Amino acid sequence: MEAGAAGVVFGRRDVSRKVIGTDGRNGGRGAFWRREKGKRWRKRSGLRERKWNEKTLEAKRKGDFGKIAIARQLRAETKMTHRWIAERLRMGTTNHLTHLLYWEKRKKTEAK
Repeated sequence: MEAGAAGVVFGRRDVSRKVIGTDGRNGGRGAFWRREKGKRWRKRSGLRERKWNEKTLEAKRKGDFGKIAIARQLRAETKMTHRWIAERLRMGTTNHLTHLLYWEKRKKTEAK
């Protein structure tokens, strides 16, 4: 048994890609990530209703209220991580997204 670049290698076969998913870094959610590619995630996230695409996401600010609403919806309705959401919506780092979601939730609770 040898340690390879992508994980554990038994003999000549690298089994980590089959067991874990795409690249071994995603915590076993490789199949789920692949299903959410393309048009499906746009439909589920509400980008179609807003008539946004990849270029629009890049042009909008990281803290745009529409992006925050989409991120909140994706997090509530799917198993997507903050990292995945931040990358797809072009919202900067994971910590920045977490910070934005925290303050939005706090403002809503203070308003009550």
